[in-house]
Amino acid sequence: MSEERFDRIEQRLDRLEAGQGELKTDVEVLKTDVGVLKTDVGVLKTDVGVLKADVGVLKTDVGVLKTDVGVLKIDVGVLKTDVGIMRTDVGGLKGEIRRLDRRIDDLDRHMHVLHEDVISRIAAIPEYTGPTKAEMERGFADLRDVIERRLDPLEATVRQHSIEIDRLKQARG
Repeated sequence: MSEERFDRIEQRLDRLEAGQGELKTDVEVLKTDVGVLKTDVGVLKTDVGVLKADVGVLKTDVGVLKTDVGVLKIDVGVLKTDVGIMRTDVGGLKGEIRRLDRRIDDLDRHMHVLHEDVISRIAAIPEYTGPTKAEMERGFADLRDVIERRLDPLEATVRQHSIEIDRLKQARG
């Protein structure tokens, strides 16, 4: 074999050795990447577990919401029935109010008739010509004066007689 050929083989071997070093470096980098990927897979597994738990909670919440919606639908049905009843009642009340309005109108007409009758009766009453309050009070004051003038001497006489009777009783006694 020739020298040239050996040189080429040697050069190829050198390149192979250099390539092997690069391959070793690449393998180490790949091993590090695999380690990082394993860690990431562990984290992802944990995250998947948390997500599964969350999905379970959400399923439960959806079940509760469906139940609540069912109850609300029933409540809405009851409310619609109640509103229908109230509309019927309001219609009845409107009829009663119209009836009361008619009765009030009738009563108003009767009151006007009675008022006019009372006004005409009052107008027919003759004017009062008797004594006024002041005249009555003066008359009563005059009567009191007359009565007091007549009673005062009688009372004095009765007192005097009572004193004389008491003296006579004491003298007898």
